[in-house]
Amino acid sequence: ASMLCLMCGRASGAAPEEFADISASGLLYEASKHLATENYPAAVPYLTNYLERMETIEEVRVVALRQAVRLKLGKIFAHMEDPFTASDYLKQYTGSLPCYRPREAYKLLTLTLYESGQFEPCVAAAETALTRPLPRGLPNQEKKADVDDLSKNEMAGFTARQLKRIEEEAEEAGEDISEGISEEVPDAEPDYTMEELVFLNTTLAEANSKLGNWEASLEPYEFVVENAEASDRKGFAIMQLVNALIALERFDDAKDFIVKLYHTNARYDIRVNMALISAASKMFDVARYDSALMLYRMILPRDEIAAYQVAKMNELRRDAGLPRVEIQTS
Repeated sequence: ASMLCLMCGRASGAAPEEFADISASGLLYEASKHLATENYPAAVPYLTNYLERMETIEEVRVVALRQAVRLKLGKIFAHMEDPFTASDYLKQYTGSLPCYRPREAYKLLTLTLYESGQFEPCVAAAETALTRPLPRGLPNQEKKADVDDLSKNEMAGFTARQLKRIEEEAEEAGEDISEGISEEVPDAEPDYTMEELVFLNTTLAEANSKLGNWEASLEPYEFVVENAEASDRKGFAIMQLVNALIALERFDDAKDFIVKLYHTNARYDIRVNMALISAASKMFDVARYDSALMLYRMILPRDEIAAYQVAKMNELRRDAGLPRVEIQTS
C-alpha cells in the first residue's frame, strides 16, 4: 500500500515531502478535486496523509471526517482491485463510530474479503450485512449545523468557503465513489435491493462452501435459487446446492430437488445438467443404482440444450431488432 501511495503521489503532482506543507483541509480539498474527475489513484495519498495527520484528534467533526475518509478509501481500493487494502479500511470503518453507511460498508466488505480469500471473516461480514445493520452515530450527536454557524474549533481546520466549495463539488460529481467527503449525518440509508440480497446470499454460500461448511451454505443457496433473476446465477446456485447436499450425503434431498427443477426450464441450464451428472455419479458410487439411472436419464443432450439457448437468444435479438441466428449442428 505504501508503494501504491508513493506512485499515487507522483501521479497527483505532489511529492510525499510536499504533503507536510498542505493543511489538513487542503488535503481533503485536493482529494475531492481528484474524486470529482474520477482520478481515484491520485486522491489516495491526500486521503491517507489526512488520516495519519488527524489520527489522534478526537474533535467530533474530525472523528466523523476520518470515518468518511476510511469508507472512501475502502471504495477506492475496491475499485482499483486491491481487496486486501480495501477490506482493511472497511474493517476500520465498520469497527468505529460514527458508522453512517453500515449496509453499504458491510456489503463491500463481504465482497473484498471473499476476493482476498478471507472466507471466515467474509461469512461474518455477510451475516452482519443480512441483519440490515442500522447507522450508529457518536454519543449525543446531532445533525450538523449550517456551515456559517460553526465555531472555529468545529470547522476542523476548514474555512466556510472551503467547506462550501467541497460540498458543491461533491454535488456536481454525481457518481457514488466520486462523491465528496463530508462529516454530515446523512439521510437514512436505503435497504438492500433484491439484487443486492442475492449477491450477499451468493457470497455467503460460496464462502461457507470454501470452508466446507456445507450445511450453512444450503439456506443462502436456496435463497438465490428462489430469488435470482439472472439465469446464470440461478443455475450456478442450483449446481452448488446439489453439490452441497451430496457432500452432506443427503442423496434423497438432492434427488428430490433435481426432480422438482426438471419440470421447469432450469433443466436447459448446463450447470443443472452438470449437477445431474455429479449427483448420478455419486449415487452410483454408493450403490443407489435406481436413483443414479433415473438421474442419468434426465441429462439432456448437448444439441437440445444448445437449441433452447439459441431460441432464448433469438427472442432477445428479435426484441432488439436484430436478425436471428441459427445453430450449427454436426
